[in-house]
Amino acid sequence: MTEPFHRIGVSAVPSELHSQWVDAAEPNGQNGYTLHTTGVYNPPGSRAWLLGALPAACRAVGRTVYPVSTYLRIYATGAVLREHTDRSGLDWAVSITLESDVPWPLEVSCGCCDKWREALPGPTTGILVNSGKVPHRRSSPYPGERNVTLVMFYADEPSEEFLRWTPSP
Repeated sequence: MTEPFHRIGVSAVPSELHSQWVDAAEPNGQNGYTLHTTGVYNPPGSRAWLLGALPAACRAVGRTVYPVSTYLRIYATGAVLREHTDRSGLDWAVSITLESDVPWPLEVSCGCCDKWREALPGPTTGILVNSGKVPHRRSSPYPGERNVTLVMFYADEPSEEFLRWTPSP
């Protein structure tokens, strides 16, 4: 069976930058698909990783995709990521785990028969999912103390959202 995701190589995020991002995160409680999390959109400096992973994302998809935004999410004990697809304009997502005290896989739907495949993102291994179409989740409550995940979003068409995002790389 073909995997419903791709593994791609990404550059490691320096610990100082990772720490700044964690400090900028704000509680976002229950937003419909997450519990026990904090997060921050487009943390300063994350654009460099969004652009850095772009060539590998294009190769894996087999055509040009366009950068949109990033999101840093911090999961605490008991956190879940409910089954969902991403909103319109967030067609592809690359998830990397910057920090985790225990492994916690991302589950990606195979698209049939209620079967799911597990993929374990790492600090230099991104999991690329067609996130606007393919359901994904982390259904088992996080058993550790803290998991820090950076998600980089790409679109099939150029994005006005990316053009409005002005922080320097």
